[in-house]
Amino acid sequence: MKKTMLWAAFLLFPGYAHSQDLQPRTQDGISYVSGGIGLDEREEMKAHRHGYNLFLTFAEKSGSYLSDVQVVVKSLKGNKGFDTVSEGPFLYAALPPGKYRVSVEFKGEKQSREVNLGRAEEIFYWK
Repeated sequence: MKKTMLWAAFLLFPGYAHSQDLQPRTQDGISYVSGGIGLDEREEMKAHRHGYNLFLTFAEKSGSYLSDVQVVVKSLKGNKGFDTVSEGPFLYAALPPGKYRVSVEFKGEKQSREVNLGRAEEIFYWK
């Protein structure tokens, strides 16, 4: 009975059976993609890694992934960047080489780091 109900849920709500396509976005000339909720979407995010040079991950110290993190990336020269809310625990962005400040906020707790691109991978942890 439970197995039949589970299959019915997959047929009626196909979004539960597989992830939605991740759509890159552009803001002020900066391309980025965020997501990674569930195993399928995490695998899809990995497939999107080419073409990006900033890789952000958001998690609790316990290891649980987070979404809905406010993300602001600005060039230290102040001329390039973007501002968005993550749709999952991963956010990838394509930025021109240079130094940037990455500022993130989750439930009122803020963090900030400087990154030097070429390529950077940063993991932000919250309690």
